[in-house]
Amino acid sequence: LLRCDTYGKEASLLSRNHISTIDELIKLKNDKTNEIDNLMARRTELRKMAKRSIPEEQKEALKNKVTDLTDQIKRIRSDLKLIDDIADRSGILEEKVREVDRERNGKELIR
Repeated sequence: LLRCDTYGKEASLLSRNHISTIDELIKLKNDKTNEIDNLMARRTELRKMAKRSIPEEQKEALKNKVTDLTDQIKRIRSDLKLIDDIADRSGILEEKVREVDRERNGKELIR
């Protein structure tokens, strides 16, 4: 059941981002990685600002923004994990297809 749930999430990710080729998947991974880097840098800046001596209301607002950024980072990381799983399985499937082709070609040569 867990595997079916994972496959459903992967299918949802692919359809939501209109991914149909491995090249598009790689581009999406690069985009998501860059997005995480930007969000993490922004979160670090907000954390630094919250440590300064500023009014308590501003500190709370900054902490809420940090929490929102952390939630976004979590979602993107889960998408990256799904992308990696899809890419790994795609490579395995391609290798299996090549192996089957090699076996078929070998059998044809023996006949």
